[in-house]
Amino acid sequence: MILEILSSLALSCLAWSLLTMEINYRRASSMGIPLVRLIIDPQNLLWMVLESHLWPYLDRLPINLGNFGRYARRGWHFGDKADSHLRYGPVWALVTPVDVYVHVADADSIHDIFDRRTDFLRPSKMYSKWVI
Repeated sequence: MILEILSSLALSCLAWSLLTMEINYRRASSMGIPLVRLIIDPQNLLWMVLESHLWPYLDRLPINLGNFGRYARRGWHFGDKADSHLRYGPVWALVTPVDVYVHVADADSIHDIFDRRTDFLRPSKMYSKWVI
């Protein structure tokens, strides 16, 4: 009984993640930049707690985990260096069930973003006391 409840809960969580990721993917496809899908958000609190315990077992699997194995690790930016930008271009986005993370490595684009900072929306949940 408990196993059935847990498995149905896990299946419904997976279905919800796939649905919301597809919604975010369709929303992000209007930007016209390369998109990479990731089934779990790296900022997910449960994933952040379990990640360090699960990776030793996931690394031993005889299958290639693809983008999940590359971008779901905490601090993947450090090991990646510029490989993702060399692969996808100077601007690309990581699409997760929660949000779309745009990665920019073009100096002119970054300068333009900072010059027109009021034109680019920032998530207000991250800036509770300070306004940027």
